[in-house]
Amino acid sequence: EAVVSTQSTGLQAIQANPQQFINLLNEGGGAAGGPGGPQMPGAGGQPGAPQPPTVQITPAEKEAIDRIKALGFPEHLVVQAYFACEKNENLAAEFLFSENFQDDNQ
Repeated sequence: EAVVSTQSTGLQAIQANPQQFINLLNEGGGAAGGPGGPQMPGAGGQPGAPQPPTVQITPAEKEAIDRIKALGFPEHLVVQAYFACEKNENLAAEFLFSENFQDDNQ
């Protein structure tokens, strides 16, 4: 029951502040607490430049991400939405559909 409450609260927060959530996604998820959040896109492999954080995922999480990608969303948005929605596959898909994110390359 506590998990459902947390997920509902997370969805409500996203729905209440969609632009803030989109900005967070576009900044590379700097909310992880690591240094270099918004500066990461300019890193470009320069020596000493901050590197994007590495996240280990389980085979089950990879399958969930692949299922969401199969709905037509770009991988970078799927991964960010999946983790922002606390690894809730349905919630991540709902968010991506609600914000009308689609992969223009398909």
